[in-house]
Amino acid sequence: MRRDDAILMVLDAMDTVDGALFFSNGNNSRAGYALGDRHLNFYAMGSMGQCASLAAGFSSMTDRPTAALDGDGSAAMGLAGFPLVTNTARRPFLHVVVNNGLYETTGGQRVPIPAELLAATAHGSGYDQVTIARDERELSSSLRDALMGTKLAFIQAMVTVDKNSRQYPRVPFHPKDIATRFAAAVAEGSAPQRRHPF
Repeated sequence: MRRDDAILMVLDAMDTVDGALFFSNGNNSRAGYALGDRHLNFYAMGSMGQCASLAAGFSSMTDRPTAALDGDGSAAMGLAGFPLVTNTARRPFLHVVVNNGLYETTGGQRVPIPAELLAATAHGSGYDQVTIARDERELSSSLRDALMGTKLAFIQAMVTVDKNSRQYPRVPFHPKDIATRFAAAVAEGSAPQRRHPF
């Protein structure tokens, strides 16, 4: 499946539950903003490897369904945070890893951890549901099952490496502004309408 399609599916799933969605740094934040900016999106720019831990910290303080959308390179850098997530986050919680096998943001270097080993690490860290979704049907089913239940889910969305995929510009907000509007949306109790800047 394509990266953008996987991200759109996660956005759609979180919209259905009025959920908070944390994006890892780099291309995933850029694509998330371009494809469906919401005030309940938190773009964790400049914090590679920490997206899921940030999301888990927020989750521990709220009943709102929460998800972290990570890249495989960022997830590999944040392996030490996996047990933190499973011992902190409230259910339902999704840790979705968009996995193309590359550090795409920094030039296409290979990520030195295969999907199966990343999944085994998640399982050993205590995630309730560990899935490798290789197509849209499997991803849709995994997202639905996790959000309808009370699970800490680790879902890898295996995406193709597309040299012709659209490159989106940087998220145009200062980190302080991202935090401010996110906090305001949480306080209001509902998510504003999703918008498509590009």
